[in-house]
Formats: sequence, C-alpha cells, structure tokens
Amino acid sequence: MTAHEGTSDRYLMISADCHAAPKLDDVRHYVDPKWRGAFDDWRRRLADSKDGGRLGEPLFDEQAREDFHQAAQVDDGAMDGIWDSDRRLRELRADGVVAEVIFPGGATTPDGEAGSLPFDVGIATYQYEQDPALWQAGPPAYHDPRYEPLWAACAELEMPVHTHSGWTPDFGGHPGSAGIFLSEIIYWAHRPFWFMVWSGAFERHPALRLVMTEQKAEWILDTLALMDSRYELAMFAQLRKSLPMKPSEYYRRQCYLGASYMDEGEWDARHALGVDRLVWGSDYPHLEGSWPHTIERLGQTFKDVPRDEVAKMIGLTAAELYGFDLDSLWTLAAEHGPMLDRIGSS
Repeated sequence: MTAHEGTSDRYLMISADCHAAPKLDDVRHYVDPKWRGAFDDWRRRLADSKDGGRLGEPLFDEQAREDFHQAAQVDDGAMDGIWDSDRRLRELRADGVVAEVIFPGGATTPDGEAGSLPFDVGIATYQYEQDPALWQAGPPAYHDPRYEPLWAACAELEMPVHTHSGWTPDFGGHPGSAGIFLSEIIYWAHRPFWFMVWSGAFERHPALRLVMTEQKAEWILDTLALMDSRYELAMFAQLRKSLPMKPSEYYRRQCYLGASYMDEGEWDARHALGVDRLVWGSDYPHLEGSWPHTIERLGQTFKDVPRDEVAKMIGLTAAELYGFDLDSLWTLAAEHGPMLDRIGSS
C-alpha cells in the first residue's frame, strides 16, 4: 500500500485499454520510398472500404454513431484524440483517467484518416531478422517454438504480452457478415491463451504475463473448466507429463483480463474471475467504450461493489502489473481522479 492509498478521497484510475493511431498523411514519409506505392494502394483500399468494407455493411448502427458524435466532447473534436496527444491528455483527465495502456487502433476523423498499422510490427521485425522465410506464409500460431525467444525476453523484462480483439477472417461482405463478425471477434482473441497454456509457455516462463483485453471476461470460467477437465482425464494423462499445474492454475498465476466493457452481470462474477485478475479500460476514444461518460457509467456498474475492490479493478492492479510510478499518479489523481462517493459502495 502506498502512502496515498486508503487516505485519498479519490480513486486512482488507469485505463488499461485505450487506442491511438497516426493520421495517414503523417505516416507516409516514414515509409521506405520503395514501399510507398504499396502504401498508397492500401490507403485507397482503406478509403473504399469505409462504408462497410469486408463486412458489406457498417459495423455500428447509424443512430448509435449519430448519438455518439452528438456528445459534447466528441462533437467538439470528433475522435481527434486518437492522434492529437494534447487533446488526448485533456480528454482523459476530464474523464478521470490519469494513466493509460495504449493499443494501436484507428478510426476516421473529419480532418483526415487515422489508420491502424500492423499490430505485431515489433514481433514481425524481430522474427524476420531471425528467419525471413517465416513471414512469407504469415505469422505462425503461438505454440510455434520460434516464439520462444520472445516469451523469454518478455518474461525477463517483465513486459506483459497482450491479445486484443479485432482480427477475424474476411467474411466477404455477404449477408450476415456483421453479425458473424460480432459473434467471432472475441474467439480469435481467446485462442492464444490455450495455445500458450498447452505449449508450456507459462510453465517454462513463470514470470511471463498475458493480458487478454476487450474480449469480455466470463468466457474464461467455462474455458478453464473445460481445459481442466481434459487435463485431469486418465485418457489424456500425457498432458500432465509436461504441465505439472492445471490450466486454471496457470491462469491464476500469470493471466489478467483487460475488462473494457463488461456488463453488470459479469462484474458480479469478479470473485470467480479474480478481483486481482481484472484491469478495467475505457476503450478511449472508440464508440463502444465508456468515454466521455466513464464516471457515470462506472458509478452505475459498480453501485454495489465495495470501494476497495473498485480501486483494484480500475487502477491499482494495473499500476502493479505495468509498473506505473504510483507516487506520481497519486499526485495527478488528487486533482483528476473520480471522488470515492461517485463509484462503489462504502
């Protein structure tokens, strides 16, 4: 416990899921000249796909988009905070957030495009240097031994590994594509968990941490029950030869859930999930997130949750996981953090 924890009348709030992306006009001059033609082609395809793209229809309902953009903070600058650092800082602090974990992820703005660049650029660069042929057929699945140096490095550096929902196969824009996308998007983000468990990545690297972000939370309970049951069956005894712990035990020791927009029912399962395994995020500045109404939404969601548990889930656990400087953040929280009486119960 820090000197501030337990004495402050405010929460220290860290969003463990925010997004940033560059304006594409600002990106182009960083691209190697020999690849700028391909970059321009990709940008044209991106522009052509804005009205539904591979889904064949917009992901969000027109009325939902209109309501979001009518919010005063959004209307004033749309989603410029995704690339404008000064604006971003003002808007996050106004929303009660004093620190953030940033994922690459784009959106369009009235003043110009902001696009998503490849999420695994760092991984791809490292692996390409080790084995250029690796990327000719796309990246391997997460149980491939070629990831072993990466797991080792992340464990040694205490750098959490993340999965984040977003990628799916291309559904071709046929009828029902949006619904199929919404049904499967979190599944593709779940898969690395069981790849890493069964391949022994967590067993070989006890300091490795995995954070599964913006992919709901209760799914992990049924998944762990299924994996544990397979692990314990006599007919699959070979699984226990390389893994001395049950899958659920690796989860409890090394995994976290980046709970970006859990509903009230899921928060009710927080003890089964592990209060100390949950790190909340606002998903700033996306439509489906809580910005710019975070304090009001958390007040409703956590109305019956004890404040000490709220404090862990919306800030303190993330501070420990990511190694934030708590003394500096408490100074900011004293000015910008939500008042205790706005969220949770005494």
